[in-house]
Amino acid sequence: MASSLAYIPSFELEGEEGTWEAIKEIVERQLLPTLDRVGPLLFLPIGQPVPSSARPAPIENSPGWWHRKCPQIVYVVKGEEQIIYQGKLWQLKAPQGMIMFNFGGPHASHVIIHDNLIPFRDCLWFDFLPSGCVVHRCQLSKELHRSGPHYMLIDARLAEIFHELEEELHQPNRKNPLIVKSLLMALFSLLARAELLPLRAVVYPPQIDGFPLPLQKALQILHRSYNRPFSLRRLAQACAISPYYLCRLFRTHLNATPLGYLTRLRVEIARKLLEKSNLTVAEVAHLVGYANPAYLTRLFYKFFGNPPAKLRTK
Repeated sequence: MASSLAYIPSFELEGEEGTWEAIKEIVERQLLPTLDRVGPLLFLPIGQPVPSSARPAPIENSPGWWHRKCPQIVYVVKGEEQIIYQGKLWQLKAPQGMIMFNFGGPHASHVIIHDNLIPFRDCLWFDFLPSGCVVHRCQLSKELHRSGPHYMLIDARLAEIFHELEEELHQPNRKNPLIVKSLLMALFSLLARAELLPLRAVVYPPQIDGFPLPLQKALQILHRSYNRPFSLRRLAQACAISPYYLCRLFRTHLNATPLGYLTRLRVEIARKLLEKSNLTVAEVAHLVGYANPAYLTRLFYKFFGNPPAKLRTK
């Protein structure tokens, strides 16, 4: 990786751009009209050989070069996204950039070709699950990487339509462009109307208004981006104080460390998800920021005395 590039910090996508209303408007006013006009050509880009200079953008807290679990559909809202998948480089340009990761598999997103060139990109990622779909918005520039919160849409019909689309695309003798287009239109039309299960935790401590301003900001960041990798240094920097002072504020006002507070927050959100949805424990663990479902199970024993499956049985 080029040493001339400093690591791009990973931040929450703030403001109106990160809301579900903004994402829904993109689907209804940009994605669907473009799909209707262009058809499946929007959905079936052509991969190119991977240049020897290709490398991942240097993003702090990034999972790494290859992502084993990948979203099944990526749509480029603005700019240009470059992804390595199936041994090829896929260059997706807005507003006609879209790709489907057939049956998952390793991929590398946010790829850069030249050492100092990071094209701006604004993407929507759609991860289809048996009970619905997880959607999140991600932006990247040379200066900043911003990833919005995840949104869970509950509707099993989304998975059914997506499965039909997979079957159509994996049988060359049945790859009818009109069928592909109709399935895509039905998929995203239903997605824009599906029931939204809020994943953002907006219930702050009741006495938050009396907390020092740096602590209020820290809590707002944790509640907005609880599913993001935790970094005490980055959190303190965003609050314009030292990590030591931030830990002191948490212990004084909340009797917890920042990581301890975040852990409890994640477990509470996981409990709500298990109570209100049919998501598996592995899916819930992924949504609250834990790659290993077994770790979430251990936390449930610690906080509730029972495994997640026992909670769901009740």
